[in-house]
Amino acid sequence: MLSDGRRVAQARDGTAPTAVAMNAPTVSLAPLMVGTDWIAIARWITIAYASLQILGIFAVGLLLPTITVPVQDPSTGQIVDQTFNIRPFLALVAFVAIIFYAVIVWLTKYGIARAIVLGVVVLSALGELSRLGTATSAAVGGTIFLLLCDAGYAFVLIMSFASRPHPAPLSTGAAQVMPIALAPPPPAPPPLLPPQE
Repeated sequence: MLSDGRRVAQARDGTAPTAVAMNAPTVSLAPLMVGTDWIAIARWITIAYASLQILGIFAVGLLLPTITVPVQDPSTGQIVDQTFNIRPFLALVAFVAIIFYAVIVWLTKYGIARAIVLGVVVLSALGELSRLGTATSAAVGGTIFLLLCDAGYAFVLIMSFASRPHPAPLSTGAAQVMPIALAPPPPAPPPLLPPQE
């Protein structure tokens, strides 16, 4: 058996050694990046917002599984209350919302998509400001909270354009030389004895 795992007969007939999987540590050659990754923060905010929206849809389905709607009977002309199960509709809405937000999260890496989302957030904030004057006192607190959330998200989106992670600067100073302890020399071999006669 040879050190590469082949038998002597395999080495003689030209069989190549088999590759051995080694769990050696890997080294990344990519430069070290410094700075805040605002795009990643915008993605996580979008994921959190989408999760709240979808959980809200499921909560409506759990708390309000049916709705009663007055419907006019075409044969008699009378208005009767008809009950509809809205859970299948809400499940479809939740599925569409999951796909929609997944696409938005994926598109967040592109600047044009972030600009469009920023425009939607600004329009949403303007709509909330217009409702602020006519809202009841209980709704004013919720509207102010939504405005603060919109302002924070808009700040993150603006910062994703203004500040990008960049490679770390190379050190210009001389590297400190660390003393390396040398291994002790190997022991001297024992002296040879003269041959005995």
